Amino acid sequence: MTIFYFDVEENGNLARDRHGIDCADLDHAKKEAVRAIVDMTRDALPDGDHHELRVTVRDKSGAVVVGVTLNFDARGADRQ
Repeated sequence: MTIFYFDVEENGNLARDRHGIDCADLDHAKKEAVRAIVDMTRDALPDGDHHELRVTVRDKSGAVVVGVTLNFDARGADRQ
């Protein structure tokens, strides 16, 4: 198991992971990042018309190894 750090950003507000999560490998860390962004989406929406959600995964050296981003824009008839 390897510790990976999952930094979370929502609309420019960054929360750095200081504890990390044990993952079997990089593929496992990527799947966890995707799961996290899905959970963030459920929590963030439908609050507002725009959200940018990002999970950045770092290894123990601090190098970014995975990035997952979701941009959400809701447009009504008046915003096309």
